[in-house]
Amino acid sequence: MRNRSTGALAATAFDGYEPNVNSAKTLRQRFKDFQSPMITEAAPRGLQAGPAGLKVTTSSVQANGAEICFRGTVLPRDIATDGKADDRFALSCCTDAVAHVWERTPMTHAYLTEHGLGRVAVEMKLTWATPLKTGDAVAVYTGFTGVSSRTFSMRHHLFESRTGRLAATLDVVALTMHLTDRKAVSLPDDAHQALSKMLIQ
Repeated sequence: MRNRSTGALAATAFDGYEPNVNSAKTLRQRFKDFQSPMITEAAPRGLQAGPAGLKVTTSSVQANGAEICFRGTVLPRDIATDGKADDRFALSCCTDAVAHVWERTPMTHAYLTEHGLGRVAVEMKLTWATPLKTGDAVAVYTGFTGVSSRTFSMRHHLFESRTGRLAATLDVVALTMHLTDRKAVSLPDDAHQALSKMLIQ
């Protein structure tokens, strides 16, 4: 997505799907016209392009420092034409609850309000592990995965609650932005130190 006035890149979304080499030639041909190499300016900056590690359990992520921040249920409106919960559902589970994750840091709602700052997600990567269907109860466990001078990253783990199987992960790079000049600001020292102590593997 580009800014129509300036031509500057505003956002990028990319899909990792590619037809299997054993797929019918006609299927591969249909995709060929719409595939192109990633341009450098649009490539991920804070996240690896490959899929996240998916061999985790609720117990292992909790033992590693992740905490629950959301519970919900897959509703009929969350289902795509393939009969499975869609990307929007997974994203909404994580983004609706992310304020609770920020409260675990020194950058609480009170701190942000006092300093005229807002929360911003600048990169996200959704990786599906197993499908969800209507009626499935879910829970999101989130832990911090990295920190730098201006950004920090987190991973949301979306589990199906009854069996405890992992449904998806959402990796996020976040920052604080000054609401007046719309520029990213450096993380306060205490936030950098606190996040560094809470990192999961």
